Order: sequence, then C-alpha cells, then structure tokens
Amino acid sequence: NQLLEMKKHQNVNAIHLVRVYGGLGEIDKTLEWLERAFEERNSQLVFLEREIEIGSMGPLKEMIKDTRLEGLLRCEGLIS
Repeated sequence: NQLLEMKKHQNVNAIHLVRVYGGLGEIDKTLEWLERAFEERNSQLVFLEREIEIGSMGPLKEMIKDTRLEGLLRCEGLIS
C-alpha cells in the first residue's frame, strides 16, 4: 500500500509493484502491474525472466503456470 500511495505523488516504476504482488502471490494484481510495466517499457523487465528462474520473486515461479501470465510473458519475449 505504501508504494501505491507513493505512486500518487511521485514516480514509482510499475515493475516494483510487479515484484511486490508477485512475491505475495496475487496473480491478478501482478498481471495488472506487469501490463503497466510493459506500457512504460520499463528497462528492468529484462531481468524478470532471471528473477523468476532463480526464484527471487517467490510465488511468481509457481504463478507462471497461470496461462494469462505465461501468455503475457511469452508474448513479450520474457520467457521461452
């Protein structure tokens, strides 16, 4: 919630919220912010595949089984 409040008043990259919601296992919010990160053309997205692979984003590795998330990441070339 602090990041969402900060976003109202200053620039907070969507990728940070992807990491937070991904770590919490909240798939819908993760997808929402991931789409925004793609819209922002966030440069940190290039690290997302590796973060998922090594498990630093917690439940996101398991969430990848969700076809919506998998499709979005595959479409953007972040997973093969």
